[in-house]
Amino acid sequence: MNTYIRSQLVLHESDVNYLIDFESSFQGVNDSSFIGIGLNSIPIAGELDSDAWMIKGCSEGDTQFASSYFSGDFARGQSNGNVTTGGIYAFSTSESNIALGWQSTTSDMSPGSIVLKITNQSGFTIERIAISYQTWILNDQNRSQQLEFSYSIDNNTFFPLPLSVLQSDLIAANSPTWSDSLFTFNLDLPEIANEQDFYLQWKITDLSGSGSRDEWAIDNITFQITNNTCLYEAFAITSTTQSLYSNEGFTLLGVDSYYDSPSNYGLHSPSARFDDDQDQIVTTSIPNPFSLKFWMKSLGSSTGSSLLLEGFDGSSWITLENYQSLPGTGTIFTIGNLSSYTQFRFTYSKVNGNLAIDDIRISCGSCIASTEPPPPTGQLSFSSTYCNQSTISWPIQDAEYYLVLATEKASIGSIPLDQNNYQDNPSMGAGEMIEDSVYVVYNGSANQFTLNQLKSGSDYLIHVFP
Repeated sequence: MNTYIRSQLVLHESDVNYLIDFESSFQGVNDSSFIGIGLNSIPIAGELDSDAWMIKGCSEGDTQFASSYFSGDFARGQSNGNVTTGGIYAFSTSESNIALGWQSTTSDMSPGSIVLKITNQSGFTIERIAISYQTWILNDQNRSQQLEFSYSIDNNTFFPLPLSVLQSDLIAANSPTWSDSLFTFNLDLPEIANEQDFYLQWKITDLSGSGSRDEWAIDNITFQITNNTCLYEAFAITSTTQSLYSNEGFTLLGVDSYYDSPSNYGLHSPSARFDDDQDQIVTTSIPNPFSLKFWMKSLGSSTGSSLLLEGFDGSSWITLENYQSLPGTGTIFTIGNLSSYTQFRFTYSKVNGNLAIDDIRISCGSCIASTEPPPPTGQLSFSSTYCNQSTISWPIQDAEYYLVLATEKASIGSIPLDQNNYQDNPSMGAGEMIEDSVYVVYNGSANQFTLNQLKSGSDYLIHVFP
């Protein structure tokens, strides 16, 4: 008896490069070289795994995950291009390359989309993923289309990436040949829990022109978990002595009690109770930490009390933050740029009141620090640039306020309006957007600020307006 286990694309490890090239087998994605003969939940050689793929927008309806489709729109076979029948193909974009492609017609894939389902089985919560893919176009028709990439956590609401938009030329090439474009993104995702699915979509829509449409294909899709929660501490209570303990191996010094009443813990009961001066939590040694989040709430009057957060750099404890205004409602705090440290320590200095700590989450992953750009003389200067933040400063000028814009684009075309109260945010992409993908990151009287939530490997344009 043979037993078959359904699967889709599964990510097991961080810092591992997963490649789908449609020429070799990929467990849960395709069996052997793709030859365009359909989708099957138990694929044979040449088929896609329908547990991973969904096709939307064909005249024969949308496919469903874990179902079988062996003919018609979903199995148009192999081709070098120059086809007219709508549907899904295995296009040979060169003598040695196969790609997952489609021919759009009035009734097929216009609009349409290809969706890839992915399951997180890394054992961690995924917060960041690097993805790249190759797009092929055979511009053999006088019609323009647009392909856009997006992601979703429920296969209903998709979040498009504006920089992923690719358009085919309206006028057909004189001698059409396959042309390719490479896209690379670092996605900051909503938290994808272990065993949770998420979805990537390539959507094709018509733009202009009439008559037949070009052929398209996607290829060489790569994934790498670059930021994931490698440690998650929600604390627990022993069943015998009802004592607080850490199932992550934290050292609890003086922390011998807990809070388990509503509003006095984070996501899950209980929280750790700091009720004596110098109560302390020390984490285990952590490889490649990237960022740390935790939940905190003061109980009673906390006047004069503080929480010290330190990082161990291999030889000494370094102060990261000293929280002297402790929140009376449960609040999540985040600190980044932690790659220099291997352990973290929370120490409570008590004058008044108690403190609850919960949901300590440390994210780990590869991150290559960028080099400092050489600034033009007398203009912007940058601090030591870490993986995702940099302190930016500029010479003091005859100005009461400064407005700073930032973008990943090559240029900024807008000039801010005088007497306009722009809403700034030093987290890249969170401030007011004054033109497409151009954000207000600072609005104030100082001549420096720290820009954070930067993406590793990306280039940024910064413009200061006095």
